[in-house]
Amino acid sequence: MSLPFRVAYVIDPRFPGGTSSAVAAELRAISREGRISVHAIRSAMFGTQPVSPQIEAALADLGLSLIWDAPEISADLVILHNPLFLKRDRVLATRIIARHLVVVTHENLLSPGGVEGFDADHCLRVIDRASVALRKSLAPISAHNRTTVTAWLGTQRRPGWSILAQDWFNIC
Repeated sequence: MSLPFRVAYVIDPRFPGGTSSAVAAELRAISREGRISVHAIRSAMFGTQPVSPQIEAALADLGLSLIWDAPEISADLVILHNPLFLKRDRVLATRIIARHLVVVTHENLLSPGGVEGFDADHCLRVIDRASVALRKSLAPISAHNRTTVTAWLGTQRRPGWSILAQDWFNIC
């Protein structure tokens, strides 16, 4: 059975380690279910680093190509992994149009002491300005991540954003 809707992934495919491993595993799992596209953003965070080997291998296995810096991404479900990659960018030049935009929060938004781990507000503002969606959700990857996302969102003025009821498992 395939998904009756289009799914678009938005990533900086140069993320090392855990993020790329999680995304690669997720692509392998979801590709059996329907039409997906994978959109790559060249963020300032990774400079000239190459695409991670995990992402390259998954795309090769699945017969998918990266779509680099598309001017527009339109899908029923748009999944943006790890907004941290936007921390050094002022704008996201890609326009995102979706029924549901899900931002998967691989990083804890607050440290154990309650200090913001990175400028998550900036990253979400960049995403907000670049997107039009009927629904926008943050997707924590674990119980602890959910605690930091919930606490952070409780202190921010982020109208229109909700937190998914279930965790977005980091590795499928």
